Amino acid sequence: MIEQKLIVGRYLELNTPVPVNARPAANGFQEVTRQILHISKSSSKSAPMAPNNPMAGFNPTFKQKMEIGFQRAGQHVQSQMDRQRTSNVGTGHSPKVHRNFAWLEWLPGVVSEVRPNGVDILTGPMSGCWITTYLRNGVRYVGHVGTDMTPTTPNSIAARTAWNNYARDAQIGAFSGFNPFNDPWTNGAMPAALPGESNRKTFALVTTEGHFYTVIAYPQASQPTRIRIAGIQRNTPSLPVRGQI
Repeated sequence: MIEQKLIVGRYLELNTPVPVNARPAANGFQEVTRQILHISKSSSKSAPMAPNNPMAGFNPTFKQKMEIGFQRAGQHVQSQMDRQRTSNVGTGHSPKVHRNFAWLEWLPGVVSEVRPNGVDILTGPMSGCWITTYLRNGVRYVGHVGTDMTPTTPNSIAARTAWNNYARDAQIGAFSGFNPFNDPWTNGAMPAALPGESNRKTFALVTTEGHFYTVIAYPQASQPTRIRIAGIQRNTPSLPVRGQI
C-alpha cells in the first residue's frame, strides 16, 4: 500500500530503527521484531541554494557585487519555485493504513525475516541480495537474504546456504522472491542524480498483497537520511522455481 506514498520527486526523512531479534537465530534464519513505522503527511519548503563561497582574497568591484547580487536573487527565486515536498517517517501506526509499513534490516550471513501481519515491508539499501516472501511452519514471512557484495565471502555463502536449504525442502509455491538490484529496470531510463545528491540507493518493497517493488532513491549529500524518491516500478517474481540462488 505504501507504494502510493512513494511518489517520484518526494523526499523522505528515512530514519530506520535498530533491529531487535525476536528470538535466537535458527537454521540461518533470524526473525526480528516487527516495528511499525509510517510516512507522515508531507510539508513543503524551498529547495536549498548553492552555498556562496567566494574565493579567498576576492575583492569584487561594485559592478561585480551587483552581478553577484542579481545572480543570488535569481537563485533564491528558483529555490522558491523548486519547492521540496518532504515526509517524515515516524514510529507507530497511522490511522491511514496506506501510510504504515515495517522496516526489515539487512543482517550479514543470515536470512533476516519479519512477519508482515498486514503491513508492507520495506528493506535496503540493496546491493544484490534476494528479497523473498514464504511460508514456514504455517507462518508468512518476508526475508532479506543477507549476502555481501561479493558472492564468495563467508557471509554470502552462509546466507545463501540457509535459504537454499529451506527452499529445497519447501513445497513449490510456498515461496517467491525477486532481486531488486539485479533485476532489469524496465520503467524507462534509470533515474539520475540531481546536483547535491549522493550515490544511488535501491530499496525493496513487499506489499501486503505480495507484490514486489524496486524503489530508486538518492540521499542528499548534506543530509544523508533525507532521500529523494527518483523511481519506482513493480517487479515480476524472478526467484527460480526451486528457489536455489
